[in-house]
Amino acid sequence: MWLPPGSSLGKLAFVGESIHGPIRDAKGLNATPYEQTWTFGFQHELPAGIVLETNYVGKKGTRLYFGGANDLNHLGPEIEGYSHDQISDLQTYVPNPFYGIISSDTSLGAAEVQKSQLMLPHPQYTGMYGIAFPVANSIYHAFQLRVEKRFSRGLQFLGTYTFSKSIDDSSVTHGGLTWLGGRISLQDPNNYHIERGLSGFDIPHVVGLSYVWELPIGRNKAIGRNWHPLVDTILGGWKTNGIWSFSNGFPIELGLSGGGTPLPTYGGQRPNLAGTLTRNNGADFRDSYFANPEVVQEPALYAIGNAPRTLGSVRSPGINNANLSLLKSFAMNKFREGMHLEFRAEFFNAFNHPQFNGPDADLNSGSFGVISSMANSAREVQLALKFYW
Repeated sequence: MWLPPGSSLGKLAFVGESIHGPIRDAKGLNATPYEQTWTFGFQHELPAGIVLETNYVGKKGTRLYFGGANDLNHLGPEIEGYSHDQISDLQTYVPNPFYGIISSDTSLGAAEVQKSQLMLPHPQYTGMYGIAFPVANSIYHAFQLRVEKRFSRGLQFLGTYTFSKSIDDSSVTHGGLTWLGGRISLQDPNNYHIERGLSGFDIPHVVGLSYVWELPIGRNKAIGRNWHPLVDTILGGWKTNGIWSFSNGFPIELGLSGGGTPLPTYGGQRPNLAGTLTRNNGADFRDSYFANPEVVQEPALYAIGNAPRTLGSVRSPGINNANLSLLKSFAMNKFREGMHLEFRAEFFNAFNHPQFNGPDADLNSGSFGVISSMANSAREVQLALKFYW
């Protein structure tokens, strides 16, 4: 049985290999992330049983885990001033001082290594990665409005509106998870500040409306007050409800196909921006989403692109969706108390509004600015009949 060496090899442990895992006291690695929240608002009841509520919500995250920022073995900021010849020189091969010490089974066991390897803080390792460093920060501000009418006179509704802004250094979490939105972006491992910008999940305007309405049709109602019971059984007593959603899209995150040509040990390049990128609002937006794509330019070799991590001037397509339903209950109390039959017709994406995913935002990808997929399905209709006894 093979047993782990533990600390028996001393400083020779794992030499020539890439180290992954928690590293004690690395860049404040033991700092504890925390969040502060503050809020205030008021609520007031208006005539007709309508409740109005407004709130301000603020949040600040400090020492958050910076997804993608976990590399301890990279070159220092001085190489940003190097000429192309000096950078090329870093990639030349020189005699390896570890030759004969490090196992020949590893890349550092060869007779020669690249000069840049010997300039790393820990040249005896091919890589040195801790967990994501707790060096990120975030800030969130939101105005929230809620209008609610409790059920009376056949109507109930809830309307909400949120106006917000979220800024952070990294919208991905420890381990580089991107399911919360965004993607890993760290051009310069020596300067985290240039990553600060709109959160990848920032949506400034969100509107929601839901309601239940007993239609004023049937016996003893505005329409059909004196209907025959048989007619009322068929045409009266209908209800409708719906959920409407409207919102902006996510900020665009520009990239460079293949990551460009970054400095050695640095992250992939982002493009340069020569102006404000805007959206094409014409009918051909799916094939050419950006109105002025020429302002997005490829950066020079080994340069750090000036485009921010996220762009608020142009966003992915937003949401405009309505889910509606129509239902009716047929009382059958003559047979048993509480017995009834319920018919329901449900319409998902009732108005068949298409919702598109964001465009390809990687320059030189061959499909830059092209939307190639949908984010929702076409209208769906579902009919149901339930019997309660």
